[in-house]
Amino acid sequence: VIRKGRSRTQFDLILVNYLGDIEVVELKRPDKYLFEYGGGRGKFYPCEDLAIAIAQTERYITTTIKDNDEEYKIDGKTLRKFLNDNIGNTLQVETVRPKGLIIMGSWKKLAKDYSLLSDVKKKSINEQDYIDDSLQAYKELTHSLKNITILTYSELLENARTRLELEKENQNNT
Repeated sequence: VIRKGRSRTQFDLILVNYLGDIEVVELKRPDKYLFEYGGGRGKFYPCEDLAIAIAQTERYITTTIKDNDEEYKIDGKTLRKFLNDNIGNTLQVETVRPKGLIIMGSWKKLAKDYSLLSDVKKKSINEQDYIDDSLQAYKELTHSLKNITILTYSELLENARTRLELEKENQNNT
């Protein structure tokens, strides 16, 4: 995706659902942590990689909004025209509320392992509270973003397993 006078922007994936709505997907590494701990208040906050991914995804969402249609191009075509030309004209892409999905990290690596914390940080929080607080921070962040879903690779795999199991059950029942 190229914006006039600016550098290239690269979407990882663009999904189009059955209603013609767009979801942009930003893939990050599964071994990256989502949160850092500390910051003077003993709280979890998004790590730099996650903060950058959120900003990137917001930018990608902006590129898919109809008002920006003439500003962003793929192979010289507007994003909407490019997508409509490439999905076989079976579906018209008319994005009303584009969404974003960030896939990053794993359920077991939301934050650095407790054993790797400095002694000073370990004095401020015990291991179980550290684990519980990181899970709470993840839940709070995932529920606070309006247009972006954050998903770990662990959750993605578990969702896929669940869908496969349900599909197998449906096939066995018919």
